[in-house]
Amino acid sequence: METASSPSAPALPSLRTGRRPFVFGKLFRFVLRDFLRSPWPLIDLLMLVGVHALFFKYDNSSQSHFFGIEYATIALLAAINAAAIFSRAHRAETYAILARPVPRASLTGAMLLVAWLSAVVAHIVSTLADIVHFSPLLNSGATVPAWRNPTTYLISSVPVLVMALAMVGFAALLSSYVSTPEQRLGIFAVVALFVMAFDPRNFPFEAIQPLIQKLPPLLAPAAGALKYATTNPPDPVAAFSLTMLSGYALALIVTVLWLSTQRELILD
Repeated sequence: METASSPSAPALPSLRTGRRPFVFGKLFRFVLRDFLRSPWPLIDLLMLVGVHALFFKYDNSSQSHFFGIEYATIALLAAINAAAIFSRAHRAETYAILARPVPRASLTGAMLLVAWLSAVVAHIVSTLADIVHFSPLLNSGATVPAWRNPTTYLISSVPVLVMALAMVGFAALLSSYVSTPEQRLGIFAVVALFVMAFDPRNFPFEAIQPLIQKLPPLLAPAAGALKYATTNPPDPVAAFSLTMLSGYALALIVTVLWLSTQRELILD
């Protein structure tokens, strides 16, 4: 005897397979819009205006002067922007985007990219301002130095942007979004150790000074890469320093992304 068929039950939602959609583009646009709505782009512009007004004069128009100042300025801006972006990641508005199964490392990668691109844009704006400021249009009759050509600007910009990437990774590594207080304390200790390696006499414990003196100058590539931007053509030591700095930047970025996966956070 056949029983009357019961009304069909509503279909159950499909089970999650654990696979997460590739939404890096959406995360990137989310972080970029959040950064552009903040006061930090205006602060970057004001800092660039102040640097140009204070340090860039026509009588100091040399390759070493421009890229020496630019190297330090863009590195500082990259670190500030990265710290600002990662500090804003703890806001309630940011966690709303994690309501779906989005990897925390993907959001971290988007924030790293936005921070680095902000430094790239700042460098482009600063370079264009320098080109216009020292062009014959504003300095009639003045001779444009031979080093001011597109090739020199492009080649000398490489260490500036690599240093900016390294500073973005370092600032992100020190953020509470990525590392724990214990990890940040260890990072500060390692950095202080290598800084003191330049002059072991500054180390507070005399018994350990001979050991500190044997440490290799691992932070030297950060300064050596600057010669790649300020000398024309770059010497082999400067090229090696730039290669080392690129390795440092890549290692910092990979470490930040790896630490992010260790602190996975998904809101359902």
